[in-house]
Amino acid sequence: MITKVVICITLLSFGSCSLKKFYPLAGSVVGGSAGSIGGPVSAGLGAGAGWTVGELAKGDAELKEAKDTITALTTGDVDALLEKKLKDKKASGFFDSILDGVYDILKIGVIIIAAWMILQLWFSRHIHTKVRKNEESIR
Repeated sequence: MITKVVICITLLSFGSCSLKKFYPLAGSVVGGSAGSIGGPVSAGLGAGAGWTVGELAKGDAELKEAKDTITALTTGDVDALLEKKLKDKKASGFFDSILDGVYDILKIGVIIIAAWMILQLWFSRHIHTKVRKNEESIR
């Protein structure tokens, strides 16, 4: 019960974000839940069908946005164009740029760690062959 309340509060607090990104996810959850009555195979089919419906709904929302932009362009409505651009910037703004920066730092960290591991492997193999040659020369 508490998790449902937390999920509802979380979804309601993201009211300024565009929810059309979640249409395929919601469709697959609803389709999988409805299909689970018939077993695992029907649940998978229901989730796939729900995902497809969600993608179509998301595409319809994108077509509506494109229609609004074209209408604003053809009528010369500068205020509507500026408002649309401002809404787009808010949707992919500050937090997305921060996340991109964090992902870049994580990628660089993974590359550095992988290079360090490869260097250690190479160095230990080099030392091992050197020690083995030294032992053979002593015998």
